[in-house]
Order: sequence, then C-alpha cells, then structure tokens
Amino acid sequence: MNAEQRVIVTPTFWGKFFGKIKSVELQQNKVIVTDKKNNITEHDLGKTFDFPAIQKSFFGTKLFFKDDSTEVVLSKLAKKQTDSLLLEIEKVVASNIKVKVKEGFQHFANLAENQYLRDSDIPTLNDRVRLSVLSYGDNKEHFQKYFDESLVKKIQYISSLLGFVQLLHNTVSISFRHNKLPICI
Repeated sequence: MNAEQRVIVTPTFWGKFFGKIKSVELQQNKVIVTDKKNNITEHDLGKTFDFPAIQKSFFGTKLFFKDDSTEVVLSKLAKKQTDSLLLEIEKVVASNIKVKVKEGFQHFANLAENQYLRDSDIPTLNDRVRLSVLSYGDNKEHFQKYFDESLVKKIQYISSLLGFVQLLHNTVSISFRHNKLPICI
C-alpha cells in the first residue's frame, strides 16, 4: 500500500442506524475509527504480529485485529470494503512479521550457526526466535500467501532445530540435577 493510498470502510445499512461507527480508515499503518459523534480513535499496527480475521453475518461484517496487545472488534461494516481493508491489514502485519523473522534469523545465525551453541545461549535463542516459529505455526496459510518459499523453509528448519535443542537442553539439565550424565555427552 502506498503512503497516499487509503482504504475507507463505511457501515452497512443496519450499522448506520444501530452501530456506533461512522467510518474506518487505514492510513500509514494506522486504523482510524471515527464514531457517530466524530470522536477519532487510532489503532497503530506497527507492532502487531497477529493476522486479522473477519466474521460475516446478515447485519454486516465484524473485523477482529490486535493493536499491540489489545483486541479490537469493529462490527456492522460493509462486506466488500471490509474485505479490502482486511487484505491491506494482512499486508501490514506480514511486513511486521517479515522484519521480526529476519531479526530472529540473524540471532539464530549469531548464536547457533556462526559459533558453537552454548547452553547459556539456549534461553536467549528461544526468546528471540520464538515469535518467528509461533507466528508460522498459527498462520501457515498466511505465510504461504505472503512469504516466499525459501523463508518458509528456513522457518520450518529453525523450528525443528529449536525443538531438538530444547529437548537436548532439558535432558542435560535434568541429568546434571540428578548427577547422571547421558552417554552421548
């Protein structure tokens, strides 16, 4: 989406009479909601890593998305306009996730590929790379849609390695606590 391009959503016929929303607008990574009293609420999508969802009904469409950690629900919106808004919000979230995933890849390379992985680095590695792996696990269809195949394969690879590294770390930690070393170490 260009900086000047805007997506504006209006309420349905029922929403104009029974809803609270006058318009919803996506502008430069912000969802701007104007209510019937012309009060404006801005929801910043700059740190959002959860893809939005919609629910369609007779009275209109409900849009669900997160603003940082707060769940936002907008209801009685026009269906076709909400579909285009959903697509644009998905693009913003995909862009946010791509940046975070690349940071996670860099941390993984620094801690596990460019040097021998130390036990003390495993919790740090998990914390910094977990978002990439969890985001992929929850949103595989979005990842297939918005990310290239090489990125998805790398996430799958790191996911499988993190699972193995965590299992090995837990086994070694338990063994040290009980003064029993596994044969492989």
